[in-house]
Amino acid sequence: MMVLFDKPHVRPCVSIPSDGNETNEWIASIPHLYEQLTSPLPLAGASTLPRSRGGDEPRLAAALRAEAPWLGNAIDRIADQAAMQLWAGRPWLAFRPLLLVGPPGAGKTHLARRIGELSGCGSAILSLVGVNSNTELAGNPRGFRHAQPCFPAIAMLRAQRANPVIVIDEVEKAACGDMGDPVGTLLGLARTIHRRPIL
Repeated sequence: MMVLFDKPHVRPCVSIPSDGNETNEWIASIPHLYEQLTSPLPLAGASTLPRSRGGDEPRLAAALRAEAPWLGNAIDRIADQAAMQLWAGRPWLAFRPLLLVGPPGAGKTHLARRIGELSGCGSAILSLVGVNSNTELAGNPRGFRHAQPCFPAIAMLRAQRANPVIVIDEVEKAACGDMGDPVGTLLGLARTIHRRPIL
């Protein structure tokens, strides 16, 4: 973590090794396509962590509760983690993996999107409906025609934030196929995040 312009930043990766296509005018090189991931990206959400004036919970939680009071249990968890970030002296939005369970149309995906919008972190949504490969989450290796990094790295690149809200939707509708198990890959990502300190 580093501080630039009085705001915390993180460099997602130090460097991207050459793939030998830097001078090929017909094929875009991977280091060129994803070079922004080697630059510091801001950690967003600081303004939504403090309590609102006259309120008793973080601004983000208060705004979400006003919009979706029926999702109170999930918002309670969000409020606790936002307060913990501020208490720990880490003024940016970071959550442990959160599983939202409820009937269709309850607003789970909308809530996740709103966290990204209200915090300024941005969001990226990946639906696993009918997905039977882990390449959407894990990325494609360099030997593939459309090589790309993992979904969280793509989300950071698109949002231009180091901590976008990543929403994996319809997890129960994924299937394991010859190209890997998306749910297994997701569990691996969750374990990695859980073992690391909260950024």
